[in-house]
Amino acid sequence: MRQLDITIASAYWLAPGSICVLLDKNWDLETLPTFKLNDPSLSAKLCRVRRMPSSDLAQYTMYQDKGSSIQFQLDPKKYPHLNFHCDPVSVVGTFNNWGHDSEHTVSIGTAGFELSSVAPHNPEALFKIELDKSTLGLNENALEFKFKTQSGYWVNPITSAPNLSRDTDGNVNYVFTPKASGSHAFLLNLDQERGMDRPVSIALEGTD
Repeated sequence: MRQLDITIASAYWLAPGSICVLLDKNWDLETLPTFKLNDPSLSAKLCRVRRMPSSDLAQYTMYQDKGSSIQFQLDPKKYPHLNFHCDPVSVVGTFNNWGHDSEHTVSIGTAGFELSSVAPHNPEALFKIELDKSTLGLNENALEFKFKTQSGYWVNPITSAPNLSRDTDGNVNYVFTPKASGSHAFLLNLDQERGMDRPVSIALEGTD
């Protein structure tokens, strides 16, 4: 069984024999989707399919959907040139006017949106903040967001993130999409096969 009108949005090698597959919509069925690789010898070696934990997916998307709230996060190890302890970082978007006042001249508007370290004495600990969806004005539409330090420095999105979008001004932002909010991600493992040494494509239950 499969959900109607659902397709594979992207697929990545995470490591030899380990694949991440992102669907274009949340998979709401209890039964897991059936995937097939174009190489029959590899497809026969698919030994495990499971949902990707939201905490693992957040390493790439910078958010976790918590139901009534969204938790945003940043990994300081990915930004060794920045010190979020000395120059606090906030999540910004249309919900707080991208961290500007009405005149777009001063970096304010981030009160209540500042990330904090989960372990202040550990320089490599994640910085997080959890915000109610009502605070973000979230509806069925996608929510674009980014991170900005108190000094006004824009933290560039990770180029390999699967949830990037370019706005009309050419700026690249992260995107939270309610229809693909976490239960659209799956991990696949190949039994004793690397798989990365050949061209591979993947399909969802008989689709192209």
